[in-house]
Amino acid sequence: MINPSSNDVMEEDQENIEEMRRCFEESRKKRDASSSKLGEYMLNGWALMAESCPQPDCSMIPLVCKKGSPYYCVSCGGNFTRSTTGTMLANGEYKC
Repeated sequence: MINPSSNDVMEEDQENIEEMRRCFEESRKKRDASSSKLGEYMLNGWALMAESCPQPDCSMIPLVCKKGSPYYCVSCGGNFTRSTTGTMLANGEYKC
């Protein structure tokens, strides 16, 4: 059995830390862009809903809705509706 040297372990740890930083920075940029878009939609009469986008890549982005429109995610561009069980479904027909 080969034991990794402490330098190998330190390099691997550093690579993992750098990857985590890259992922965090990508996530932060996406949240910032979504936050800006949410503000624009709200200034144009859309309401911020209590429900969040169910898509995994959207990471809890709140949905918006305007009277006569389905719920909308500013991050992924998806339209959603709530099922009878309360689950958010893609390509919604429900109108606010």
